[in-house]
Amino acid sequence: MARENQGLQIGLIIFVMLTVVLGATTFWMYKQYDEAGAKLRAANEQAQAKDTSLRTAESDIQELKRLIGAADGAKVAGADGLTSQYDQDMNTFVGPAYADKNKGYRRALEYLATQLKNRNTEVTDAKTEIENWKRKYEAREAGKEPQLKQFAAEAKKAQEDLVTERDKFKADADKAAKDQAELASQLQSARKDGDDKVSEEKTKVQEAGRIVGQLNKQVKSMNDEIRKITKETFDVADGKVVWVNPKNQIVWINLGQADALRRQINFSVYDGKTTDMNKAVRKGAIEVTQVLGDHLAEARILEDSLTNPILRGDAINTLVWSPGEKRHFALAGFMDVDGDGKSDLLLVRNLIAMNNGIIDAEIDEKTGKIVRVEEGTGKVVAGEVTPGTRYLVQGDAPEGKGLPNDYLKSYSKVLTDASSRGVTPVMVKDLLAQMGWKNVTKVSAMATPSKGTAPPAQAPRVNASPEFRPRTPGSRASAY
Repeated sequence: MARENQGLQIGLIIFVMLTVVLGATTFWMYKQYDEAGAKLRAANEQAQAKDTSLRTAESDIQELKRLIGAADGAKVAGADGLTSQYDQDMNTFVGPAYADKNKGYRRALEYLATQLKNRNTEVTDAKTEIENWKRKYEAREAGKEPQLKQFAAEAKKAQEDLVTERDKFKADADKAAKDQAELASQLQSARKDGDDKVSEEKTKVQEAGRIVGQLNKQVKSMNDEIRKITKETFDVADGKVVWVNPKNQIVWINLGQADALRRQINFSVYDGKTTDMNKAVRKGAIEVTQVLGDHLAEARILEDSLTNPILRGDAINTLVWSPGEKRHFALAGFMDVDGDGKSDLLLVRNLIAMNNGIIDAEIDEKTGKIVRVEEGTGKVVAGEVTPGTRYLVQGDAPEGKGLPNDYLKSYSKVLTDASSRGVTPVMVKDLLAQMGWKNVTKVSAMATPSKGTAPPAQAPRVNASPEFRPRTPGSRASAY
């Protein structure tokens, strides 16, 4: 608007200047007056036309301002004012996301109309849903009325029952209080009688303890006598050597299948003329390698002496094995048979098992419990010293260092049970010596008997004295 007014002012100024110039130059440009007049008239007509166009534009702008609600020209002036007003209206009524100058008021109105229509549809749907829920609620409330009446009746009955039960409880409580008083009186009387009886029973217990002590002494004395009577001796040998093969270090003995002999059973060897083996010194040891008949078996020599060799007719014996009998053992204590400071419990157990012995009880070195291994299944179960246990094999007394908590308790129990049941104690080193076992630190070469090596079917002829057997020193390896 300002620029259009300025243009008008400039036109008027030009017009005035032209008029002045024309008046000033009329005297020397009279010939061009008509042309200048025509131009002036034309300029006036153009100025009037522009003025009319300007007035029309101003009227349109005022009408547009009125339509958009900004008719106050003082507040909204020019295109910048309209743009600012448009942005403000879009932010206020449509939203910042729709504030696009290229869309204009018409599209904004179309957008608002569409949104209004959608919202009206949503409102209608919401009203319908509210009506549906209202009907459901009314139906549910109508269904609750009978239930409420039923609950009220039940509550009334429960209240009446409560009053009845309270009265009954009060009566029972009164009766219980009366009974309690009577019981207290009876209890006091019973306590007095009980104290008298306890005193009497204590006297009886003391007397019974005295009798039990006497019986224990008698039992111990009887067990001592039984151990003396049943004490294992070596007066009678288990068998004897019937033939010797010194070259191959093999002997044959007069025990076999009929005697329940098994492979790997060890025997100590004694001189055949020995009458009391308890006092005799063994001359060697053998191990059964093959059972050949009812009363014939082959064995290898484990221990022998060049100066006192094993001969035909020598007696053999062992503490672990007995013909046709499985002897029972219990193990207790730390067993170190080779002096290396480590436990050889497994070795002792295996030696007894190989010699047809049965272990009734041993102390597990990991748990400290008394256990045994079931025959056939190999399952570890609880063990105990029984009246059938023949020997208690003892190692060194445990020191308690690094042992399980129950070990010492189990060790004491095994010793106590063995003593009370008359079990014969034997040190592990004595057991191994009597079994004929020797710790061989260096395995020496030994000829293995072939399948064809066997004693004669009948006792060999005695053409030469069996006591004389030529030997070459160093010709065979010694167990020592």
